[in-house]
Amino acid sequence: MAKTYIYDATVSGRMSFPIDMLRYDCCFPTTEADAGYITRSLTGRWYSGSESTTETINLTRVSSRRLVGEAFTGARWASFGWKVNGNAARLTVVD
Repeated sequence: MAKTYIYDATVSGRMSFPIDMLRYDCCFPTTEADAGYITRSLTGRWYSGSESTTETINLTRVSSRRLVGEAFTGARWASFGWKVNGNAARLTVVD
């Protein structure tokens, strides 16, 4: 049976969420609350009520193969004013 590799990470930023990064890193918001943060950032209504507040969003990436290198592209996130928190994504392997 094939293994499934699940990578989890958090990203944080103050500006509108770079929605194209979900496509670029092949990931999705981990919870409904995370999806809500993304929606509010795009409409200018952050959860905290302030655009100057840094928000943290949990993301998940699922793959049928173990990834070599970064599961989340930190340099590209940084180009949008966001950062991937921690040194690497957390990995869970499901048989």
